[in-house]
Amino acid sequence: MKEVMEAADRFWGAWFKAVDQCFDLFLKSPAFVQGAGKAVCAGSTARARWIAAVESLLGEFRLASKDDVDRIAAGQHALEGKLNEVLLRMDEAALARAPAPAVEVPPVAEASDAVPGPASAGTRTGAGGRRPGRRNGHG
Repeated sequence: MKEVMEAADRFWGAWFKAVDQCFDLFLKSPAFVQGAGKAVCAGSTARARWIAAVESLLGEFRLASKDDVDRIAAGQHALEGKLNEVLLRMDEAALARAPAPAVEVPPVAEASDAVPGPASAGTRTGAGGRRPGRRNGHG
């Protein structure tokens, strides 16, 4: 088993060395670098042509572009802010003009008018069932 592992290590070592040498040859080759540069350039120009074609097609559909939507959203946001300012000023003006609301004070019940409620029902004291001098009904 040890021999198999050593053979595998030698194989993978040789494999990685060969791949590294191959990549070094490619990267040092002027033709490879020139071809890679042309491919990147072609890819970027192809993407630009594709974007132009899509925008042209969308223009024929007369759909809103991203810039149109952004512009409309910015305008809507500005109008909303102005409307909120106007509404706030209207509320402040209405509060300044309105008289203060009258506060009704309920009349104080006299001792003869007092009606025993459910808390004092059935007790001798009428004070919620507690007798003076007692705590929590004990002692």
